[in-house]
Amino acid sequence: MRSRASNSRRSVLYAVLLAFVIIVVWEKFSDAEANVVREAGAAENLYRLSQGLGDFSGPDLRRAVASYLKAAMADDWPAMDRGTVRAGGPAKQALDAIYRMLSVVNDQRNRAVVAEIFSQLDRIPKRADRD
Repeated sequence: MRSRASNSRRSVLYAVLLAFVIIVVWEKFSDAEANVVREAGAAENLYRLSQGLGDFSGPDLRRAVASYLKAAMADDWPAMDRGTVRAGGPAKQALDAIYRMLSVVNDQRNRAVVAEIFSQLDRIPKRADRD
């Protein structure tokens, strides 16, 4: 009898631990999905807001956003999947290039658009926050 009770307790404990593991894995998956949706939405908004910068800076911002997205998908996402996120990878460099470009085009004429672009950039999750 004692052996059956002991085995039963172990089985229940194992089932509870397994349930916790499944919940943790599901939450990580949900967090990753939410980050991707947030990042894609911010990138879409950046692309649209770039129209407000005019013919000189708008196309440059669109190219910079495209470079960032390509780098994120080609380098950062696979690295995150492997659990080896690099702090200064190509996506970080592309994001830094966007910030540098915006600091140059931030003049009185387009200050409101640039402020909203910076707001959208802040919605893009930092790689260190994703692991």
